[in-house]
Amino acid sequence: MKTLLRCRRTRCYLQGEEQWTLDRALARDFGSGPQAIQFVMSRKMDGVELVLAFDDPQYDISLPLAGLGGNR
Repeated sequence: MKTLLRCRRTRCYLQGEEQWTLDRALARDFGSGPQAIQFVMSRKMDGVELVLAFDDPQYDISLPLAGLGGNR
């Protein structure tokens, strides 16, 4: 399982500091939910969701991170 961040509007995954990709294989794996959430909070990101990504995408779990980025 990978822990990814995805833009809710574009459906792109975070790849680098300000880089996004549609290819989930290129997305940054945060390793854990708390690490991903800390990243979102420290950068005041809005409109992203945490994705617990499994080998088979049909089992992925998406969790909106509303309000963590400081913009409501």
